[in-house]
Amino acid sequence: MIVKSGKIPLVGDRVTQETDRIFGLIREDSDKQKRDIKEIFAISGVPGSEKKVKDEMEIKTIVEDYVRNEFKLSTIWNVIYEMKVENKVTPEQIDLATKEVMDNPKKFGFAQNVEENQARDFAANTLKKQIAAQWLFGNLKDKDKK
Repeated sequence: MIVKSGKIPLVGDRVTQETDRIFGLIREDSDKQKRDIKEIFAISGVPGSEKKVKDEMEIKTIVEDYVRNEFKLSTIWNVIYEMKVENKVTPEQIDLATKEVMDNPKKFGFAQNVEENQARDFAANTLKKQIAAQWLFGNLKDKDKK
């Protein structure tokens, strides 16, 4: 993918879905703990959660900004993975990672019940991102040595 405008195109529906998913987890924790959603957001670890927020809309806006940035980074990692990485992720690696996500969905930011195809997509994307990062950082180290 070559982006001449300097902007990385994003799929709006996916951004909205992921924003709603993360916001839903924050709301779910708020309901379970019977605490204000602003308190739960403050301890959520989501980038931007350290800010004082006025209301739920502001929380959702911060979460959406975070999701947009993550999607942009994912696009960059995918380009590196597809164009530069020679040793691709194997189906066996994806199966093992999917099982790990299914066994402990909360650890990976999902609600208690995660669909297998959603867990598989997450696992595959995470593995690709990790391999792309290893490739990039490995090449940066090689350049430093020269």
